[in-house]
Amino acid sequence: MKKLLLATAAALTLSGAGFSQMGGMHDMMGGQGGMMPMMMQDQEMRKLMMEHMQKCREQMMNDPRVHERMLHMLTMHPEAFKEAIKKNPELKKKLQELLK
Repeated sequence: MKKLLLATAAALTLSGAGFSQMGGMHDMMGGQGGMMPMMMQDQEMRKLMMEHMQKCREQMMNDPRVHERMLHMLTMHPEAFKEAIKKNPELKKKLQELLK
């Protein structure tokens, strides 16, 4: 049961669902309040959830589509991008090397 709750909570969290939807799901299961606070009180569940979320983040960051979206976001905000490069000369150097 804990693994099912963990997978459900992680999927909802990563999909952008808010705590209100998670609370509604918990109410359907016969409880009061949100599911996340209940789960975070259990130390074992918290550890499992954090490990699972870390693995999901790592998988997501290895996805080329995520990289493409990040680059797209940089081009959508050129002034912020320029400011970031000014503040971080090493980043500018790495970008120049990549563009060669």
